[in-house]
Amino acid sequence: MGRLLAGGVVALLLAVCSVACSLIPLRPATSPSDSGDSHWLVSRLTAVVAAGDRAGYDALFTGDADAGIRGWIWTNLRLFPGVNFSTDSAGNLVAAWRSDLDSLPIKNRVGSISCVDATGCRVTDLGPQPGVVAPIWAVQPLQVARQGTVQVLAPVSGAGLVGWMSAAQAAQKTLAGLPLGQLKDNWDGNAVVEFPVDANAFAQRFGETSPAAYVNIGAITQLQAQFRDPGQGSVAWTKFTAHVVVNPMTTGGLTQDQQVFLLTHELVHVATSAWPIAAGATWVSEGLAESVAMDAVAGEGAKDWTSAKAACTATGLAVPGDDEYTSGDAKLQTAAYAVGGALVGLVRRHMGDAANDALLALRQGKPADGVDLATWALAWCKKSGE
Repeated sequence: MGRLLAGGVVALLLAVCSVACSLIPLRPATSPSDSGDSHWLVSRLTAVVAAGDRAGYDALFTGDADAGIRGWIWTNLRLFPGVNFSTDSAGNLVAAWRSDLDSLPIKNRVGSISCVDATGCRVTDLGPQPGVVAPIWAVQPLQVARQGTVQVLAPVSGAGLVGWMSAAQAAQKTLAGLPLGQLKDNWDGNAVVEFPVDANAFAQRFGETSPAAYVNIGAITQLQAQFRDPGQGSVAWTKFTAHVVVNPMTTGGLTQDQQVFLLTHELVHVATSAWPIAAGATWVSEGLAESVAMDAVAGEGAKDWTSAKAACTATGLAVPGDDEYTSGDAKLQTAAYAVGGALVGLVRRHMGDAANDALLALRQGKPADGVDLATWALAWCKKSGE
């Protein structure tokens, strides 16, 4: 899930790599024919992108070569190490792609094809599809930057994302060194962060016609591909690809500490994406992400402890319901994150190394031996100066 925030529009600039650095000498693709059925079309599209054959790419579309967003999508596609096109059961155009740091390829529906006859198929649409999650490369021109185990997919027009890269590296370092037991056993240690350029791009990224549902959200961690080894006999995904998508509507005014706090929270979600979240256990997932961020950025974490203290009653702290994290009420959401973070923080404080197994059980809706939230929360609420 995502982290609640408020702010403005994000701007970004990364010096490591840009669209320009992808323009290397490329050989043209070859094909035994210039037309065919839908299978020929998707194979040919895959081949011309891999070979850097722009003329061959343009020839596979109806209309003018530079129509719509086709030109910058071409440039974006050249930024990734292999994009394979296919069709789904309804005949829609599908792309399987991955960033340098993704464990598994991501599949997205990205367009339509039309066939006037058995040998006359062409692409009629390439870009975001209504109601369908879109890849970031289909919604805006991109630059791709990587430093170690962190990769950022950012707008080419950005002018201030060096700080975000620094924040992402700090968050990744925290997670890499954090002993979370089985909770992060299947994480590959990599972090991929996406930055939609504006509210419209953010909405398109999630298949929405409007960004209205996200006006209180700072970022969203999205599980985009997963694989379970049947030989493991576990409920967890053995491999997965998850990206953090930062909301440009709410994050433009964040300080460096707030950026680190947000990305630390989200990378906890990335690191623990192998495990499902049972109904009623959202507080465990969000609470762990918040608790780790609270520890990592003490100044920001203190605000959560204060907010949680304000939620204390005569009986302690009430466990937030799933709906409180998605209510759309900013105050209710803020309190839910703070209380969840405080409760998980109490579990970690009282149980030490055993907390990870307890939190994993709770995340799956199972009982956790040794957890006494009611007593711990009541005692904490009665203390002063904490």
